[in-house]
Amino acid sequence: MGSKKKVLWYSDSPTTATGFATVARNLLNVLYKTGKYEFTIVGINHNGAPYDRGRFPYDIYPAMNALASDQRYQDVYGRQLLVDMAATGEFDMVFMIQDTFIVETFMKGLLAVRDKLPKDKKFSIIHYFPIDGKPKQSWIEDVVAKADIPVAYIVTGK
Repeated sequence: MGSKKKVLWYSDSPTTATGFATVARNLLNVLYKTGKYEFTIVGINHNGAPYDRGRFPYDIYPAMNALASDQRYQDVYGRQLLVDMAATGEFDMVFMIQDTFIVETFMKGLLAVRDKLPKDKKFSIIHYFPIDGKPKQSWIEDVVAKADIPVAYIVTGK
């Protein structure tokens, strides 16, 4: 088998107890077991505390650095950190589990850093997002349409 695909994963940390974290934990578990991927996670709600590396066999970075002198890194969503990590050219793909209205705030920046990378370093963007209300037009045009692979799921009470 060839080398593993390097994935920059952006979601609530799989070590936390949120809905997005549950989705992340389940997807990461299945994908990791294939042996095809190496994950680096920008973990929203991850505080940097040690975690069970047997259960979570990947690097998880806290999305927010409260001590950073640059306010962009004090963001609970870690938007600037994600864009900066993607800009390194080390990843084959960026996989995001996040609401479209959050991704809308940094998608242009993410696309801009990808455009600046050499052709062999460009990453694909997979965006897994909920549709739990009527989406704004900008969310569709500026986020969903810009992802290489948009994956929507619908939450209903019916």
